[in-house]
Amino acid sequence: MPLHTRHLENRRKREGFWLRTPRELVCPAGKSLKRTTHYKKDDTWLYAGRVRDCQPCPRKSMCLPAKSKRRFVQLSDFEPEFNRACKTNNTRRHRRLMRRRKICVEGVFAHLDQLGFRRARRRGLDRVQVEGLIVAFTHNVLKATSLAMGPRSGAASDRSGIDSLSLGTWIRPGAA
Repeated sequence: MPLHTRHLENRRKREGFWLRTPRELVCPAGKSLKRTTHYKKDDTWLYAGRVRDCQPCPRKSMCLPAKSKRRFVQLSDFEPEFNRACKTNNTRRHRRLMRRRKICVEGVFAHLDQLGFRRARRRGLDRVQVEGLIVAFTHNVLKATSLAMGPRSGAASDRSGIDSLSLGTWIRPGAA
């Protein structure tokens, strides 16, 4: 799961903080921040430290923004999932799969763009799904045809495995 840059920035801002319980967040100095407000729009909880804990803290200059008397931290309802995604995203296997995805899947999307399927033309979930199936069928037929015929002379093959074909030119001249 790729993480949005907003989530990555938010994670860097609260490095060293950890959840002791769902209602209590612990700062790097060992002080507790209590869960206060839930923001439905962002699916996050606000954790607030006490003024009496934050003011005498030796890490105050690094931790608190200017003119702030205490620390506030927002955590997503999906924090465990974000943590798991960060661990997964840093593995060698994940990097290999993302490289493979760029080569295989993105090539297919680029080919579908060339065929004119940039966006859905129908409205409604069922109709868009049918249109997607037709697009996938078209792509697979073109791919099977190009594999059966072999590469055309002078045609460059793209990364999706389909020779530079368009809907009107997929039959080899003289093969009809």
